[in-house]
Amino acid sequence: MRSFSKKLAFVLAAAMVVTGFAPAAQAKAADEMAINKSSQILYVNEGINHKGNEGVPAGKGNVSVYDFSVKNKPSNWKTAYSFAWSSSNEDVVTVKAGGVATAVGVGKATVYCKVTEKATKKVTTLKTAVEVKENAAKVAIKNADKYDGTTVEVNGVVDLDRVMYNAAGKSTTKKGTLVTDCTRWVAEPSKGVEINQSNGKFTFTEEAEAGDYTLYCETYQSSKYTKTTATSDKVVVTFVGADAFEVDQTASNGFNLLFNKAADIKIADVTVNKIIAVGNSTGKIPMVVSNVTMSEDKKTASVSLFSNFENGATYEISVKGYDDVATLTAFIGTAKTMTITSKSGIQNGMFVLTNTATDLTYSLFDEQGNDVTNTVNPALTYVVYSAANANTADYYVSGNSICIYKNGAEVAVNAEFHTGEFDNKGMEIVIKTTGYFIGMDKAQDSISEISFKVERYGNAYSNNQIPVNDFDVALKLKIKTTAQYDYLRDYASGDPLTLIDTTNGVNPQRVRFRSSNPDVLDIDRADGNKINLFKEGSAAILVDLVSLNPDFSENVVTIAAAYVTVVPKRVVTSVAVGGNATVVVGNVAPYNVEKIDLTIADQYGAPINVNAGTTDLTDIKYAINGTAVPAGSVTFEARSAANNWTNKIVVNSDVLGDNVFPAGKNEVILQLVAKVVVNEYRIDYAEREVRFRVVVKRPAGPETLAIELGNTTTGNVGRFSTPYDGNGNTEAAKVVDFKVFAKQNDVKTRQEALLKKPVDNIVTAAYATSSAVGTLFYSVTHNGQDVTAYTYFDGNTVKLNYSETAGQYMVANDGTVVDGASKVTYKTTDNQKDLGAGTYVFTLYKVAANSNNTRYTFAYVASASASVTCDTGNYTFVRRTSETATHTTNGVNYVYDTSLESTPQYGIWNSQNQLALRDCFEIKNRDGQNATTPFFVDAVDAENYVHVKSITFFEQVATNVYAPYTVNINVSLKK
Repeated sequence: MRSFSKKLAFVLAAAMVVTGFAPAAQAKAADEMAINKSSQILYVNEGINHKGNEGVPAGKGNVSVYDFSVKNKPSNWKTAYSFAWSSSNEDVVTVKAGGVATAVGVGKATVYCKVTEKATKKVTTLKTAVEVKENAAKVAIKNADKYDGTTVEVNGVVDLDRVMYNAAGKSTTKKGTLVTDCTRWVAEPSKGVEINQSNGKFTFTEEAEAGDYTLYCETYQSSKYTKTTATSDKVVVTFVGADAFEVDQTASNGFNLLFNKAADIKIADVTVNKIIAVGNSTGKIPMVVSNVTMSEDKKTASVSLFSNFENGATYEISVKGYDDVATLTAFIGTAKTMTITSKSGIQNGMFVLTNTATDLTYSLFDEQGNDVTNTVNPALTYVVYSAANANTADYYVSGNSICIYKNGAEVAVNAEFHTGEFDNKGMEIVIKTTGYFIGMDKAQDSISEISFKVERYGNAYSNNQIPVNDFDVALKLKIKTTAQYDYLRDYASGDPLTLIDTTNGVNPQRVRFRSSNPDVLDIDRADGNKINLFKEGSAAILVDLVSLNPDFSENVVTIAAAYVTVVPKRVVTSVAVGGNATVVVGNVAPYNVEKIDLTIADQYGAPINVNAGTTDLTDIKYAINGTAVPAGSVTFEARSAANNWTNKIVVNSDVLGDNVFPAGKNEVILQLVAKVVVNEYRIDYAEREVRFRVVVKRPAGPETLAIELGNTTTGNVGRFSTPYDGNGNTEAAKVVDFKVFAKQNDVKTRQEALLKKPVDNIVTAAYATSSAVGTLFYSVTHNGQDVTAYTYFDGNTVKLNYSETAGQYMVANDGTVVDGASKVTYKTTDNQKDLGAGTYVFTLYKVAANSNNTRYTFAYVASASASVTCDTGNYTFVRRTSETATHTTNGVNYVYDTSLESTPQYGIWNSQNQLALRDCFEIKNRDGQNATTPFFVDAVDAENYVHVKSITFFEQVATNVYAPYTVNINVSLKK
């Protein structure tokens, strides 16, 4: 009983404790309550909706409204307590009953909740801190106009500045009290663009792709809440890359290539194709480029064509080494304006040499500024020049010539271009202009340009760095004087500069080379153009201009220098082969031999000049699926002129034969491994292993026809090399040829026989039979004109001369061929055609028949184009000397022989024969010599003038082989 009483007493005591403390617990509940957040940031203009739109939970993000609540409330809080909410600063935040706080203005405030216990009237005040900030209501790019619509190159930077605005329109460039957003910069697309998010700099790298890039910025609250609060307008720039260019038409046959950085463009680098409709698809006809001239900053290439654009036609233009392909829609308007210059070649032709008659020339332009001079018909048009004031003792203007006798005298010249067209009132349309010319005394001949470099075998050293174990190092000095035309002449040490005027007249100035550091290198005494190398180091090779003073002492002036570094000896550092090649096993030789480039280079990137026997291919292994191929099918050819100075690995499919093909295979890949041994006395011994492969095919499948062109390399038709080097070397006459092959699996199986297609496009009776169906015919056009009749056969190859041979294309007045030294009248024969440079299009046809063999036609098969150019600038100086109706040479009177001129268009008028007309002009070639080769004058009769369109010279390039060069004259001689 005692223990039970003790337990009962404990329970009663516990009950009394619980009962006695219940009122006190209720009283402390208000003290334990608190507002659910100790602080909260609100925004005047919200970004993410406070209701949780777009997946953002309620109360999260940059909100303007927040619903506060009280936590730790007792269970009887609804009946035992009252809650009153308030704000310490209602200009910053207001609070509604229930604790809903709304941002009003930027600043800080305290939100209070007064808790009153109803029974005791005890009041407890709860509080929380509220800071009201402002999101950007707007963001803008301050310098958008500077960049929008501009172009940017590789490594180009677009540096954008942004400004943010609040709802009241106040601006700031910094995150802070006014607006509190972060900035995010965006590029679309983003490839190749590096963005500095801290300052808005966009850097375009080589990885960027040509095209438009859209740049802009966004604002957002923080790294946690990244939803956009404001977005700027877009800035669009065009990335053009390092290899981009634009095209701007400048003439009826010309345009400018505008590059983003300096370029070096030559004729062979520019390809122009005219886009034409061929059935339901399009085709391309190549246009021939006649000239390319680079601007001084190398960013503009002025390109001209042999033929005019077609008005409204589209042309595709590409440049070697550039990925861009530009299109040009040509506009050829009628002549509206005119300018005149002189042919003096001095300062844009507005200055002329005093006491020297100089020809005047004109240019015509359409309403868009394109030069359309060569579109007018010289037979219908002419220009009349006259002095604006009467001729005086200081000058005269006569015909198309101007001569000024007084240095500094200015002459105004009026020009009227008669178009040969008439308005609706019957008045001829005449274009007028005035040009101003100033006389200038000829300056003493002097050096105008110097080119000096160090080279080996015609190749200049990179940065003039020469390996110490090299040899045959030569100096290349070219000097141009004001007495020369358009080329630099070669000079060796000791050569006199005879083209430069000297004061003593007896001892002309000479060039002489010397070394500034003979211990490193010196000039070879036996050959003043060679360098002897002694040790590593640096030296300057100086070019002195040496003349003798009256006392026979030397007067030395240094005119050029080349700084040379002798570097460590050459060693083999790389051996590589060209790309994958294809050889074929076919029936048409020699198309089954493939030569693959083998490049052996030193540490300076220069090719190793190996000779036969000093470079070997050893341990050649070749197999397909583990099966060896025949020996001798792979051989080596060392560098040589025939190989264009490149080592070659030669794969001969005649030796490979059918052995390489597994059963059922018509195409296999041949893997090869070669050990290359280089052991030359100037090169350290080297052994390298190279791997390469070729694809071998044999005929299979259906036959197709393929056209191949030969001898179409862009270059001179004859005469001098390009650019002219002053030495008078000539090139052989040129021929373009066409071949047609049958192919299976891209393997040539036979060469097809061809027939000339009639010009009238009618199938003759001989071929209007079922047995003739499938017979192949061809036609050839030259600059759009049919020249099929002028082609000839060599086996099954169609050939066409575009460098004319005298035996075929020229006859003298006695019917015999005369060499280039004789001055006789030449003309084209009735059955031949002077072709020359241009675009030749070869088109293949075959006879086709309808289903019942009652109608036969020529069916189009395929076309191919060949483009050739010639050095039309060979004759560079043309000056009119006289107008005469008679001509006498060596006491012999030359008269017009009507028997020579069978057609009116080649007629000579007003008793002037071809030789008389030719001698009305002084024409010099690029040697500065008078042009005396055989010629042909193309002239047209007008009412009061003989209009000389051009003079064609026939340069002798081989025995009885001539190449035509045409000098455009376009001058009217008064009758």
